[in-house]
Amino acid sequence: SDNTFNNFIINGDFILFQNPNDQFKLYKVRIDGSETEKITDFSVDSYVIHENVILAINSSDNNNLYSIDPSNLKATRLFLMNGENLKAFNGKLYFINCDDSNYLYTLNVNLADSTCTSNALIKDSISDYYLNEKGIFVNKNITPNNISYKSYN
Repeated sequence: SDNTFNNFIINGDFILFQNPNDQFKLYKVRIDGSETEKITDFSVDSYVIHENVILAINSSDNNNLYSIDPSNLKATRLFLMNGENLKAFNGKLYFINCDDSNYLYTLNVNLADSTCTSNALIKDSISDYYLNEKGIFVNKNITPNNISYKSYN
């Protein structure tokens, strides 16, 4: 593709990506490089695939959570959250809550009735986190060169 890629996810025959040349709006392209299409008209902080829909944090709307229907690309605001760095691992969702001292939160999304709840998981100000099968590795804002670890239990 001639597009610049940022934060991409392979989903079936398509690659979803943020396009830095278009204010980090979300795009998709076939794996063979054909059929490039813009998915959102808004800037996206981060996004995941969850239960066959795209969940994205809309940077243009105070970092609120949106769902995007892949069949018609309709975007719907789901949750007022002022979050960033949305990630998914083993069916669970996580984000950094900008309204709560950059604490790491879990996010529960019920797409059937369009409801969401969130809970603080790590009550330390963090800049980034990494999820894997062992647990969560966290960069705290206070000690940016040290990584902390938290198990899922």
